[in-house]
Amino acid sequence: MARTLLLLRFLGIVAAINLLAFALFHWLATTRVPAAAPITRVHAQQVATFAEALAIVRGDAAAPNQDLPWVGCREDCESRYLVVSAQLPQHIDPDTEYAVYLQFFNDNAQVFVNGHRFGPDWAIEGGAVRRHWPLYAPFPGGLLHPGDNHVAVVVRGSNSARSLILMPFWIAPGDTLRGAYTQARWIGPLGHQVSALLTLATGLIALALVVARRDPVYFWFGVCAVGAILMLLSGIVPDLRGPFWLRTLIYFGGAFACICFTPRFADAVLGVASGWFSRVLLWLFPAALLFTMLLQLLPDMTPLQQHVWPGNLLRLFGALVAPYLIWRCGQYAISHAEDRFAPWVIGFIVVAALCGGYDALKSTLWFGMWEISLVAFGAFFLTVAFLIEIARRVAANQRRMQNHVEELRAAVALRESELHRGFERIAAMQRVETLAEERRRIMQDMHDGVGGQLASLLVLAKDRALEPPRLLAAIRDGLADLRLIVDSLSQVDDDLAFALGSLRGRIAPQLRDAGITLHWAMPASRCTGRSTRPPACRASGRRRCCRYSAWCRRR
Repeated sequence: MARTLLLLRFLGIVAAINLLAFALFHWLATTRVPAAAPITRVHAQQVATFAEALAIVRGDAAAPNQDLPWVGCREDCESRYLVVSAQLPQHIDPDTEYAVYLQFFNDNAQVFVNGHRFGPDWAIEGGAVRRHWPLYAPFPGGLLHPGDNHVAVVVRGSNSARSLILMPFWIAPGDTLRGAYTQARWIGPLGHQVSALLTLATGLIALALVVARRDPVYFWFGVCAVGAILMLLSGIVPDLRGPFWLRTLIYFGGAFACICFTPRFADAVLGVASGWFSRVLLWLFPAALLFTMLLQLLPDMTPLQQHVWPGNLLRLFGALVAPYLIWRCGQYAISHAEDRFAPWVIGFIVVAALCGGYDALKSTLWFGMWEISLVAFGAFFLTVAFLIEIARRVAANQRRMQNHVEELRAAVALRESELHRGFERIAAMQRVETLAEERRRIMQDMHDGVGGQLASLLVLAKDRALEPPRLLAAIRDGLADLRLIVDSLSQVDDDLAFALGSLRGRIAPQLRDAGITLHWAMPASRCTGRSTRPPACRASGRRRCCRYSAWCRRR
């Protein structure tokens, strides 16, 4: 039951993350579409030069002959300019500011109203390539005149018509279109740039960690980050120059790297061995890159084949990788339901996979028309998953360090206890050895001193001419030596002053008999009867022990 609840909590967090991401994208997608009716039928014409495009703009408006969206390179793959003309409504308020709003186009565009140019400051000829940038071109209503008004949009392709794409656009009062344009900028250029910069910064961190740790998680994320940066390079650097085939190769190389290496990164994060699918994708990456390169270099390939075929292969890879990642994450959720950080990592990896799957299905002629790509947001969510994985590893390391500290503390406490017991055993052994040494010394003293004196008394006792005083003096000397030995046994716990006091009581009579007077002085103020008596005093029944000298007098 507990494991089921943990699994439900895991799946609930993953589902909540994906639902929030879906709600965010749905809100951005709906708010970037104005409430006004779009222009869907126009007069469209492809031309080779900008001068021809200007001639059409300044001429009379022609009748609509084409439905939007427009996809270039279906018939004419060499003309670089698309001129789209539309008629404004008859009811115009001259005091109102109007605007032309282009939701999506590639690669550059300008707006002309009755021959007057409006819109961004970049020029059509040789201008920067600004993919996924919406266009908002306001113009005053006083510029319009009664009757038909001619509004033209000129779209420039990079090097050929292969990138001439124009979605339905709007001509309405500025207040109606300004909010949708703001949202389109968030989901278009700003979103791509923020995602690219965050991915770049995190990728550099991952590559630095690879040098320090050599962890596969950091390595594979660094590779995916490099691929994402190459794929989003045109969005980061709109003024990027170079041959069109080289920029196309860089884009597809980065895109194939992201798709082919993301499963290896997910396997490393999940801590599972890479399956056959991940290994196959690893070998398909150089094959797909070589295929794209050959298409760009072969002269017999048409521009449509050079661009669309790698795109279709990329979408096929994305359609296969997305469900694989979701399946892998589901396996990990079942086996690691108790991990607190895992559902957040898995949730953002699944969002990244769904972004790739969306692009694979939506950005193709099979399922719909070109729209804002979510691949940048997929890289963003993959970066978030990597950052959460780092946080999870840091938290795991902290827990391991805390456990190691607790284990170290327990080991130190155990070692201290063992050392304490060892010191106690050593002290006991030292006491036993000291007592044994003392016994040996006493035995030696008794053997050398008292024993010798007793042997001398035995000899003297056999002498019939021995005088009694001499025998008594020898006996007293032997008793004095014996008392000194006994006193040495009782002075173990006493201090020096007490030991000297006891020695005085033993040697003073002998010195007196020898004609030597012993002078012993002790200040009376330093002694008190209230002092605590040493253990030897308590054992011997002595009283009035001095607090400082700790020697005793007999009762």
